[in-house]
Amino acid sequence: MQCRLQATIRCLSHPSAHVRALSTSVLRDILQTCSIRYSPKRPQKNDIHNQYFNLDVIDWRADIEKCLTWEAHSQLSNGMSIEYLNTAARDLGFAISI
Repeated sequence: MQCRLQATIRCLSHPSAHVRALSTSVLRDILQTCSIRYSPKRPQKNDIHNQYFNLDVIDWRADIEKCLTWEAHSQLSNGMSIEYLNTAARDLGFAISI
């Protein structure tokens, strides 16, 4: 799922309200699942399986925030509006910092 994050964020700026709503829903589910499954335990130093395959190690909130900021910069540099992106970010509990 992490490899599709950037494309999902990009869909938040899609002209279709349906596409934007689906993307927002996917991101909301990721954030909700991660907050439920979050474990404060750090992976053991020599446990390769946990380091590379444990989904709890991924900081989804930080990754989503980075992608939102990157997408906003990309849209603005191409002369496009970030209105839809900004609305979705607020709905998800993020503020886009430019």
